[in-house]
Amino acid sequence: MLLERYWNENLESIKRFLEKIHSELIGKTIFIITHRNADPDAIASAIALHEILQKVKIRSYILLPEGMNEISKQVMEKLELGEKYKYSIIDLRRGERLLINIDMLIIVDTNNPEQLGILAHYISEKPFILVDHHQPGKLWRKAYLVISDHNARSTSEIVANIALLWGHDLPKSISTLLLAGILYDTRRFIYATKRTFLTVYNLISFLGADYLKAQSILQHEMPIPEKIARLKAAQRIVIKKIDDLIIAYSHVSAYESSCARAILELGADAAFIISRHKEKIRIVGRAKQSFVRTTGISLGRDLMPYLGELLGGSGGGHDTAGVVEATAKYDFKRIINIVHKALEKMILSSSKQAL
Repeated sequence: MLLERYWNENLESIKRFLEKIHSELIGKTIFIITHRNADPDAIASAIALHEILQKVKIRSYILLPEGMNEISKQVMEKLELGEKYKYSIIDLRRGERLLINIDMLIIVDTNNPEQLGILAHYISEKPFILVDHHQPGKLWRKAYLVISDHNARSTSEIVANIALLWGHDLPKSISTLLLAGILYDTRRFIYATKRTFLTVYNLISFLGADYLKAQSILQHEMPIPEKIARLKAAQRIVIKKIDDLIIAYSHVSAYESSCARAILELGADAAFIISRHKEKIRIVGRAKQSFVRTTGISLGRDLMPYLGELLGGSGGGHDTAGVVEATAKYDFKRIINIVHKALEKMILSSSKQAL
């Protein structure tokens, strides 16, 4: 009953996924792919789906474009999962060769192909199932099947309910990993909904997830390079105002999300961090819940996709968090002006509609 009430409109898509596992995917080989520098939510979703497929004798591999981020490596180490999955998580070079003979892809925690790095061009060649919690992006239009709920606060939340509906046990370490993925993406329940708490209750009650363990494996000392990046971002801040909202901009070469969160904690209502990686630019945006309530603007639904098109790339995310990846060759000052004008236009337009 709890699961039925939780999923509502998403229940049927999950049931279709489970039916396809039994009717169409038996005997096939599956690749599960995450976004680049996979975070704990992406890693947890991929490994839990791998376990589900293994239980019904479907061979699957996990492919991580550009590997895991540092906190994911720590989580895997503390749960002692590295050795267990060393043959299931394969490197990119070997993965590219294997992709030629793969029957189906499952893409998790990703809504735009640019987030897949050099693997993006394979998406047009292979059928794929998308499991994601972001606002709809380019991948949605191409997917063979979409299992999504952009009101879910993490992809781990969606995968946890696939596991619960599936009716088989997961290893306790994997249930705990899914719980860690939820904790990570909700920033330890800051962005949780009542549906999130219901999923966590089910994970603990029915799949044996260890809450204290999930919490402890995410705790880490901030590395020195991240501290330096935050300080540089603060040093380079450009502050602008739109009505009573404080919008902050800065640029660094790494740890963009961490820098954006730090600037919000300093007092900004929204923060946008720009970085350049070879020929590409990346804009990471973070906003307070009060910014979304006041303006009616979602970073993931409204601003970042618009900026992505404007800059010749793509963008997406959630209400309070979003990313743009593009190939524009503008300098930081011009990019800041483009972002600010776009945001100002949206806010003013939203204000007029409210009147």
